This record gives sequence, C-alpha cells and structure tokens, in this order.
Amino acid sequence: MARSHYRKGSRQPQKMCLPAPKGTLIEAVITHHDTQGFGYASTDIAGQQHKLRIAGALAGEKMQVQLVAAQKPYLMAEIASLIQPAEMRQAPPCPDFEACGGCQLQHMTIEAYQDLKVRRVADALEQTGFERERLCDFHAASQAGRRRARIGMRRTEKGPIVGFRGRASHQLIRPSDCLVLAPELRALWPVLEEITQILLPKGGQAEAQINLLSNGVDLLISADETEPAALIDLPSLAQKAGLVRLSLSEKGAEAIPLYAPGQAVLRFGTTEIMPPAGCFLQASEKAEQILQNKVSKAVEGATRIADLFCGVGTLSLPLLVQGAFILGSDAARPALEAFKSASNTAGRGNQLRLLVRDLMKAPVLQDELAETDAVILDPPRAGAAAQIAVICKAQIPVVVMVSCHLGSFMRDAGALKEAGYHLDWVELVDQFQFSSHIELVARFYLPEADERKSQKGS
Repeated sequence: MARSHYRKGSRQPQKMCLPAPKGTLIEAVITHHDTQGFGYASTDIAGQQHKLRIAGALAGEKMQVQLVAAQKPYLMAEIASLIQPAEMRQAPPCPDFEACGGCQLQHMTIEAYQDLKVRRVADALEQTGFERERLCDFHAASQAGRRRARIGMRRTEKGPIVGFRGRASHQLIRPSDCLVLAPELRALWPVLEEITQILLPKGGQAEAQINLLSNGVDLLISADETEPAALIDLPSLAQKAGLVRLSLSEKGAEAIPLYAPGQAVLRFGTTEIMPPAGCFLQASEKAEQILQNKVSKAVEGATRIADLFCGVGTLSLPLLVQGAFILGSDAARPALEAFKSASNTAGRGNQLRLLVRDLMKAPVLQDELAETDAVILDPPRAGAAAQIAVICKAQIPVVVMVSCHLGSFMRDAGALKEAGYHLDWVELVDQFQFSSHIELVARFYLPEADERKSQKGS
C-alpha cells in the first residue's frame, strides 16, 4: 500500500507508489543490515533503480523478495525464499519472533548480534570525533532477566487479549513463552487476562506496567474507562496472584493502590526504597548493578555529586551511603519522595538535596551546581541537551552519562567535546537482548581539572 509523504514547504501530501504490483517477486542481494532488523539492497524495476528495505534480511544474503509497500525512500519488501543464507543466520529461538515487536534480532547468532551493536557504537564514536578504542566493553546483562515490561490489554467480543505490540502494528501478540522476561513476569499472562475481562468494558483498552521489585511483582494498570464493579473483585485477584501491589490510574490521574498488603520494596544493597507505582527501573537487576558499579568508579574521589534525572536514586543512593553529598533532580515528585524517605531511613538525609524540575525545559542552573565535583546524567531517549549546555558552561570536572539512545548520546557527547571535555571510556550494557536498543555508560572529564587534582594530591 502506498504511503503519503509531505513535500517540504507544501501542505499537500506527496504520494509514493509502488513501481510494480504488490506481491511482485524480485531477486535481491543484501548489501548491509541495521540494528532494526532490516536488510538493504538495490534493484532495477522497469529500467529504474530502487532501494529495497527488507524485514529480516542479513548482509551477503541472496533471496527472492516480494514487494509490500512504498515508504520513501525505500520499497518495502518481505522475504519470499532464501537462495543463499548468511552464515550468521540462525533459526529464531522464539516462536513468536516474526509477529512480536519486542525483539528484532533473534535471527542472528549471538556473536553476530553483539558484534553488530559494538560496531554501531564504535562507528558513531568515530563519526563524532572520538576514538573507536574508547569503547571498552560489552556487558550482556539481560538473559531471561527483564524485570519490567509494558503490556497491552484489550477486551473484545470474543474475550480478553493481552500481549506485546505486534511488529509495525497495533495488534497485541500473546507470547507463547517470552525468552527475555523474568519467570515471575511470564507467569502473569492468565492474571492479566482475568483482570482485562473484569476491569474493562467491551471494546475497552488499557496498559499494564509490570515491575519485578525485590519482594515481588508490582502491577500498575492505566485505563481511560473501567467497570466500577470490578474494583471490588480486583484485590482478591491480586492476592491470589501473589502481587505486592496493584494500582489503577484512570484517565491519566495519579495511581490509586487497590491492593497493597505491605510495602513494595526495591533494595540497593542494604538500603530499601519504597518506589511509587509504575516506577522506572533499569530493565534488569544485573544491568542495574553494572551501571551502579561503573558510575561509582567514574566519580571516585568526588564528594559533591549532582544526579540529574535521578528518579528514586538508583545511581546515586549507593554513593550517598558511601558518604557523598548528593544534589538530585527529576520531574517525578513521587520518585524523589521515595529517594528522600530511603535516605532518611538510612540516616543520610542531611547529605541529600532534591529539586523537582523538568530538566528538559528547566535545567539545574550553573549557580546551583557550584562546587559540584561530578555530574551523573541518566536522561530519557531525547537526551539532555539543555542540561548539557549548562554543565559545559559550569565546567564540572567529571560528567558520567548513562544513555538509552545512541543518537542523543552522540549529540550530547559532541557538545561536551566542543566544551573541552575528553571521553575517558564508554561501555555498552546490553539489557534489552535481541532488540535494537543500545544502553551506554560513559565517563567524560576536563584535563585541566584532573591536572589540578593531581597537583593538589601531591
């Protein structure tokens, strides 16, 4: 099916049509592939060259493909038959791989998959003016250990449907058995289906945020419309399922706990946090520990640290316990309240100052960062452009960045480089196995500050 595209400066859609009927078979040789699970080729159709984008194709493969759509600048195609498969191709271990949108790269051997991600980061570093060798390590941190997920819920005439979003569609795919989720979360499908049937009116939709905390599963359901009578039945269902908390948010309102027999607990070492419902967690406990260790090493020697986009204090609470003074900031007030409560309980409340701030629009200012030795940043996918600009002016000696988006990381890293920062190291923490997602942790420093520190120490 042809798609519409808007020509720059025009309000009229620019239509792009297939040069041959949908389903036309074409022989293609794949020149390269990306981390989104697509391979690329060029072909001649009716005397004109066209670029093909083919789902599931790998570099070096020869295949027959069939045209399915036109999406500028590519003709979209699907594999009809493999003539010569690549050595890196393997049978996807998950039976739902082709339909589910959660994983894009299960058709590659684990060695090829890891090499693809490493090369992508190394190439991006080089393009931004850094040395490829600054990429020091690859940490596999997610095998059957994903402890958070968003699940779609829909009640139809035929009954409840619960699952992940399908690939390039809004269809919900109920996995037969998810390879990446922790067992405690995989066991929830029948519970979610029962909740869907009870809670939602026919035709109703909702989203479940499931978090595996230190003492069990925390479930938050967000819906626009619910059946009022269901609120009576849900607590007993949550109890039967062994949940530590079940909360409901209607029409974007603050989440209300429907079942919480005790405290929902998240532990960082010996410190306990009582996180708000649906709280952001690192995707796996192993990845969380790696990031905490890397951040701790990166700010070693710093006594006054700013943790921006801090959430519940995942990266800086361990540093607080070690004696550092922390300035934390985030837009999520409930998360900051949990951070503060945990620090008070640990007897460290006097070492913590918190600012409720939308850092994308209102970054922590230069005078607020006075005397700061190091900054920790863990921004959303859009990065931290506004806050990075302030940090560059403030010339904070050390900047540690945790990033979930390669593009915004390289943009922000480029800004630090222009301001005189050097990239000490960057490491890849693969907590979303088989997906295109790339998570990085990196240390930047000002050479002059390091030199002053060395002279002071001597």
